[in-house]
Amino acid sequence: MRLLLAEHLNFFNYTLARPTELPSTLYLTHGEVLLHAAGVLEYIPDQPYHHCILISCGIHGNEMAPIEWCCQLIEDVLAENVLLQQRVQFQLGNLDAIAVQQRFVETNMNRLFDPKSCLAPLATDTSEIRRSKQLRQYTIKFFDQATTLGCSQYHFDLHTAIRASKQPLFAVLPWLGEQRYAPILFDFLKQSEIQAVLLSAQPTSTYSYFSSTLGVISATLELGQVQPFGTHDLTLIQAFTRTLTRWLTSAPLLEDMNAWQQLTLFQVSREIKKTSSTFKFKFPDDIANFSCFERGACLAEDASGKVVVEHDQEWIVFPNAGVPIGERAMLTLVRAHTDQLIST
Repeated sequence: MRLLLAEHLNFFNYTLARPTELPSTLYLTHGEVLLHAAGVLEYIPDQPYHHCILISCGIHGNEMAPIEWCCQLIEDVLAENVLLQQRVQFQLGNLDAIAVQQRFVETNMNRLFDPKSCLAPLATDTSEIRRSKQLRQYTIKFFDQATTLGCSQYHFDLHTAIRASKQPLFAVLPWLGEQRYAPILFDFLKQSEIQAVLLSAQPTSTYSYFSSTLGVISATLELGQVQPFGTHDLTLIQAFTRTLTRWLTSAPLLEDMNAWQQLTLFQVSREIKKTSSTFKFKFPDDIANFSCFERGACLAEDASGKVVVEHDQEWIVFPNAGVPIGERAMLTLVRAHTDQLIST
C-alpha cells in the first residue's frame, strides 16, 4: 500500500476524486493509517496510547479554513513529518457540498445528528442524510473501541461562521444535563486563544452534541469567517493549531484547573426559530456575531409576534433569516452563571 502514499499526500483532492473509496490501510514507520471510507481516515500509533481524538470538519461544505488545516495535517502525518502519539480519526464531512463549496446541497448536515434518530427509518433520503448516518456509525465505533481500551475521548468539530464576529474565535459546548464540563476542555480553549465560549441550554441535533451523548468531551469550534478555499490566513488560528497539534503529538494534560475563569462564558438564553415566511430581523443584515442589545430592543418580527430582549443585556449569534421555516434563525445569549457548570 505504500505505493499509494504519493496519491494520498494531497488528501483534499484525493478524497473528492474518490467519493466511493474502498477501505484501505497504509503502514507508516510508527503506526498504521486506516482509510475507512472517503474522507474518513484514522491513525493508530504502534506504541501505547491513552487518548482517542476525533477531528471533524466540512460538516458545512463552504467552511474551508478547518478543511485546509485538517488536510494539511493529514498530509504531514502521511509524509511522516508529524508523528502522532494518540489515536486520531479525521473526518471530512459533507463531501458533496465541499466539492462545490456550498454550505449544503439539500440538507443542513449539522441538523442531522439527533441521537434519537440514529436507528429511525429515514423519512427522506438525501446525500447529507446518508453521509451523516455514515459518520455517526464511524463515531460510535471509534469511541466504543476507545472505551474498551480505557482511553479518554475527545471530539472537536471545526467550523467557520458565515458572518463577521466581534469574537472571531469561539466555541459552542453541548448541553450536558446534570453533568459538569471538564476543566481540561477549558484549558484547551484558553491555550487555543478561543475568545468566547457558548454553553448550550438544551439538547440539539449538532455533531458535537451527538458525540457528547456517547460520554465524549466535545466542542464545536468556530475558527473565523467563511472564505473561499485557499484564501484563508491560517496564522489567525496558529494558537489553536499549536495547541491541538501538541495534544496529538504528546498527551492531553490538564495544566490550569481554573482556565475557565479566564474565558468569556455565555449561556444560550433562547433559540429563535423562524415560524413563517414573514420572518425578518430588526437589525442590519451585516451585523456581527456577539452584537449586544439592551432590554426591550426588538430583534425580529414574525407571524407569531415580536422577539424582544428580555434581559438587561443579550448578545446574538448565528442570525440567519434565510433558514427554512421551523429551523433556528438565531441564538440569544446572556452571561453564564458558572457555579454548577464546571467540575472542580
